[in-house]
Amino acid sequence: MQALISLIFLPLALLNLLGGIVAGIWLAILGEWAGIGLGIAGLLGGALFCSLLLLPGFLISIPAVFLLSKGGLGKFLGFIIGMIGLLWTYIVMSGWGMFAFDYFIKRADASSYIPYLLWAYGVAIGPWTYMASKEQNDYSNISVFFLQIASAISIIMIGLTNITGIMMFVIFSGVMLFGYIVNLTLGGVMALVEAKQHRHNMEAEG
Repeated sequence: MQALISLIFLPLALLNLLGGIVAGIWLAILGEWAGIGLGIAGLLGGALFCSLLLLPGFLISIPAVFLLSKGGLGKFLGFIIGMIGLLWTYIVMSGWGMFAFDYFIKRADASSYIPYLLWAYGVAIGPWTYMASKEQNDYSNISVFFLQIASAISIIMIGLTNITGIMMFVIFSGVMLFGYIVNLTLGGVMALVEAKQHRHNMEAEG
């Protein structure tokens, strides 16, 4: 298991650390200054833009937080509503990531294909990595992790195969859907643990 975790995390860590730097230098050598500027704009403005897109999910989550503080049916309804809010977050993340790859690949030619793939990866994950660093919770980190995996797979599939846009959409969405399920499972387990602990405390007080 440790070897499998290292096999996943090490390439992602290297890609996160060096991908943007290598891509930026490579594109500068090629004279792709417009692409560099657009990527920087995406990185700087993406967090604000994505935050605005997340507002519907945030509004949905407000009653979920209230209901989760209640017991019984209220807690169950809160979890269901929270699922919808989280789903919207994953939809926005997926949409931003796929847009970044689609946009920059369309700008690329034979000489700039690889650096634009790396550049797209940075733009796809950059705003979300920044926002997750501010929130500092496991759920946000899990979401960003699966976005990184989906984006890394996009680099491999687009760079090495003749994959169609529809198939790439299916793969990207599939990875993000799996991440959504993992997040839900973690949330459900934590809710059960908290409910059990609360019941234990009530019995102890009684």
